[in-house]
Amino acid sequence: MIGGASALIAGKALAQGFAAGAPVVLGQVQLSFYAVTGAVVHEVLERLGHTVEVRQAPHEQMFPWLAEGQIDLMAAAWLPEGHGAYWARYGADAVEVTKLYDGARFFWATPAYVPESDVATIADLAKPAVTERMAKRIQGIGPGATISVVSQKAVTDYGLGTLGYEFRTGSPADWTGALDAALAEKRWIVFPT
Repeated sequence: MIGGASALIAGKALAQGFAAGAPVVLGQVQLSFYAVTGAVVHEVLERLGHTVEVRQAPHEQMFPWLAEGQIDLMAAAWLPEGHGAYWARYGADAVEVTKLYDGARFFWATPAYVPESDVATIADLAKPAVTERMAKRIQGIGPGATISVVSQKAVTDYGLGTLGYEFRTGSPADWTGALDAALAEKRWIVFPT
């Protein structure tokens, strides 16, 4: 389990002010859980009298857009862990406006039919009896997602690659599809969430 905080980030154009009447361009990552945060920020901006234009893209595109001034605000960035590398590369002219929420957790989960007595921690994936039954592919979402970043690190830190485990990035459909298929067949699987 990894903790994190989500932040609202302002690009250079917004931090320096922008033309009256110009829309605020809000960048939002194309995953459902970002849509909620983006909708709240959108609503607040509109209540403050701004016209808002929303641009959606994966994590790895959102940060360059911020640096290039193609978006004024980005909701949300997981700092410092998840998006720290993007922030270091593209955040020089950006400002963290506020934390949107703190204390979020990222997990690797297993289905309820996998006994907790067998798998309660990441280290348990190395048990011979677990290694024999557990699917070796750990399917994630995009490479810029916080859960993908921390999952890659966990595979390395726990030596899971030497046991045949691999973390793969993919689309949200790949991510949920892997879970749905495993659940339908009652296969043991690790699901990053």
